[in-house]
Amino acid sequence: MSTLVWPHIIADIKHEPDGFIADLVIEDARKREAFGIEKYHGRLFTTFIGKSGLAEAYEEGLDQVAYLKLAILEEEAVDGYASNELIAIYHDTLRLLFRLRRLLHLRTD
Repeated sequence: MSTLVWPHIIADIKHEPDGFIADLVIEDARKREAFGIEKYHGRLFTTFIGKSGLAEAYEEGLDQVAYLKLAILEEEAVDGYASNELIAIYHDTLRLLFRLRRLLHLRTD
């Protein structure tokens, strides 16, 4: 039995303390869900769709860390420095990527 994922994510977001940002993230999540439904011809983002959610998260994490590094390099090129917040997010994402890869390794060996 499959479970819709986005309603669970939105419920989790509603528990975050920053209500204004949470509302923005919920709006973005709903748009992303609609985009996915259109792109994949009505197939909803659900569990047990033939892909490993963990492996997909790791692959998407690789993309995310690349985009964050790109943003750092762009800020440095334009402003001469990158914001401390962006650099911290980049390093947090790297740590998350390592945790995901470690978990994948443990589950596949």
